[in-house]
Amino acid sequence: MVKKIQLILFLLIVFSATTAQTVENLFNSGLEKHKRSDFVGAIADFTAAIRQDPSLAVIYFCRGQSYAELKQAQQAIADYSKAIELSPLNANAYLNRAEVYASVNQNSLSVKDLTKLLSIAPSNAKAYLLRGQVYSKTYDYRRAITDFNKVLEIDSTNRNALFFRSQAKLEQSDFGGAISDMEMLLEKEPSNAELHYLLGIANIRGGKVNKGCSHLKTARNLGESRANKLIRDRCAFHEEKE
Repeated sequence: MVKKIQLILFLLIVFSATTAQTVENLFNSGLEKHKRSDFVGAIADFTAAIRQDPSLAVIYFCRGQSYAELKQAQQAIADYSKAIELSPLNANAYLNRAEVYASVNQNSLSVKDLTKLLSIAPSNAKAYLLRGQVYSKTYDYRRAITDFNKVLEIDSTNRNALFFRSQAKLEQSDFGGAISDMEMLLEKEPSNAELHYLLGIANIRGGKVNKGCSHLKTARNLGESRANKLIRDRCAFHEEKE
């Protein structure tokens, strides 16, 4: 009887070890496939791993990433939600779920997730940046600028925060502020056609037509086709004088 119990215990230990190894192998295989952009294959491996052990938040998180890459928003949201359920302080799961919510215009849910994330990780620049973008998308430029300012407090070199802040200021008719931000960017990106185009708009709307037209012409010369209409509409007189 003792030998029989020992045998059963041995088999249980071997089975448990084999199962764990299977989950690890499937998970690693899924990661490799995801890295190779084989997202369908990665999902298959992650799903098989979850069948073996449905208690690991990291596998749901990784499968959610694969679903997100395939633009399968609802499946991605479901997996990130499960990852959060199993690991409530998982900041990356909140961030990724917020990104998916934003991509399908569920903006209030995106903001809710980002606000929760920031209560967990108050120095997460990515969360402030994304929340600022969502606020801008919903025309709440005041809150957007506040969040972009916070990003720049954390990381003064964050190019995207400066760029998005300039757009929010432009939308608020803060032309001086928008121009200041864009000119800082232009110092490092002097051949950026989009920046010249936007500086053209900001300067013209702020009453500096000559300077605005100069930027628009530079944008046109750099290949920004959108500048042509504005040059015709607002700068024709200046073109004739050249």
